[in-house]
Amino acid sequence: MILSAMVRTPRLATHVLEAGGGQPVVFIHGNLSDADVWHEQLELLPDGFRGVALDLRGYGRSERKPVDATLGVADFTEDVRALVGTLDLGPVHLVAHSMGAAVAYQYTIDHPDDVRTITVVAPMSPYGIGGTRGNGQPCRADFAGSGGGWNNPDFVRLLATGDGSTDHPASPRNVIRSLFFPQAADVRDEETILASMLRTEVGDDYYPGEGAPSEHWPGVAPGQRGVLNAISPRYLDLSGFARSGATAPVLWVRGGKDAVIADRSTIDLGTLGALG
Repeated sequence: MILSAMVRTPRLATHVLEAGGGQPVVFIHGNLSDADVWHEQLELLPDGFRGVALDLRGYGRSERKPVDATLGVADFTEDVRALVGTLDLGPVHLVAHSMGAAVAYQYTIDHPDDVRTITVVAPMSPYGIGGTRGNGQPCRADFAGSGGGWNNPDFVRLLATGDGSTDHPASPRNVIRSLFFPQAADVRDEETILASMLRTEVGDDYYPGEGAPSEHWPGVAPGQRGVLNAISPRYLDLSGFARSGATAPVLWVRGGKDAVIADRSTIDLGTLGALG
């Protein structure tokens, strides 16, 4: 049985889904998502494990509090830390998807003795999203091409209005069908994924975050507030994870047909620029 609850921590009211009992497994969702996408995994946990899936701030049913992008993903990380402490979970197994993997890595860097294992599914780059070449080297000094100003404005508008239709190519439902899965016929639990996406808070302090002008192509650079700025390489660099002293074993799972977390990702402006 999966139970839903609001947990008041010293940082915010956090919505969680829980199942089972025993060693704690904390599930951290990715961008444009929430705890509901972990239903299948929570139901499949073997005996002896307690699953706790949370909604990050600005997502799902958790309290809306702004994201300070200049801290990287630290707002999210410390929210998870506060939840673990409030529930008295002790050392935890971390399971994380996409942007959530950055939160898991940062959590482990900051609290290496409090992590038993790490499982990351389609983890984002340790150098953040966009604006870099090679091993995280910025293409431009202002990290142009990353941050809150580069995403599709039609998608943001439709997300903010809760559009669940297929009327526009950039509608949330069409994004799920075209980007989240290899093709529309492969989509699983579409209504759950869509509902999770539509619970995303939209704005300069949340998703996508504020943009800043740049003199460099494509004309936008990271601002200081919101989600996409928090995962910009201007503020996020997790490349020191392997040297952090953390000893938790890592299982890395990804799909070979993933169009989002991939070399030449189709959401990366560098890829789109190269394609003309």
